Amino acid sequence: MTVAYQAYGAQQQNALGGRTGEAHAFAEAARRLHEAKDEGRRAVIQALKHNLSLWTQVQAEVSAPDHPMSPALRDNILALSIFVDRRTVEAIADADPGLLDALIDINRGMAQGQMTPTATTPDSA
Repeated sequence: MTVAYQAYGAQQQNALGGRTGEAHAFAEAARRLHEAKDEGRRAVIQALKHNLSLWTQVQAEVSAPDHPMSPALRDNILALSIFVDRRTVEAIADADPGLLDALIDINRGMAQGQMTPTATTPDSA
């Protein structure tokens, strides 16, 4: 998911890369969603759009036929992204800020997962 952190912003892209940048992108999306819950409908919609943009980039990247991620993990990430898409539409249609909780938890989990070192995915990826 080397492209995922692009949603985090140009300034952060210059300082962060690889898994660390991706972790920050997911953490930033979670933060925006969390804060938007108390800031009103307009802030919620903006945070949802930001989150959807991030997940659209994730979908595009892991859907590439040459992506090095294992097929099982790719399928899991894509299934999760479908849930994110559906919950986003639901949250846009319904003013209940509680609908953001699952998205916040997913983004935090993705951020945490990106910060966990693995032998097969170096930070520079």
